[in-house]
Amino acid sequence: MSQQRNSQRVIIIGGSIAGLLAANLFHRIGWDVQVFERASGVLEGRGAGITILPGLVSGFQAAGVNETEESLGVALPARIALDRAGNIVAERPFLQYMTSWRRLFEALKTATVNPAKALGLDAGTIEQGKLADLIAVEGDPLSDIAATHKVRRVIANGRVYDVGDLVAGTGTARLSSQRGLR
Repeated sequence: MSQQRNSQRVIIIGGSIAGLLAANLFHRIGWDVQVFERASGVLEGRGAGITILPGLVSGFQAAGVNETEESLGVALPARIALDRAGNIVAERPFLQYMTSWRRLFEALKTATVNPAKALGLDAGTIEQGKLADLIAVEGDPLSDIAATHKVRRVIANGRVYDVGDLVAGTGTARLSSQRGLR
């Protein structure tokens, strides 16, 4: 874990495996990280038969996930070719481990969301009644990255700031519970 926070900030668009792993690694080196994911639930249908390539396990270990190829997946000792009748016509030894998106996601949660829950921290989701630091933009940054330049409101420490007020220097803030985003 990082020893000291710095002023570096990063926004991760998309909280799938790569996004969550990147967010975790940036957080561990002291960056302020925000992850934006439009899917509201677990994406367990994302796929199976994912090959554990070199670097995945070391990346997970750098993120605090203590897993191995063996614990993340199923060993496939060889590749085979079948004819139309299902008979093996060729075989080549080639050890690889296969996994599923859900297994990787659950392993990554062991270093992120699960410890927060165990410590009693209410973190990891944006819901009514919770405090969150985020920005409200005009448009959909997932389909048009230029929308990230169209910031309309900033929510920080439970207060909503209109960008016009921030740019003008008035610093007028309202409690987010008193005024919702429109």
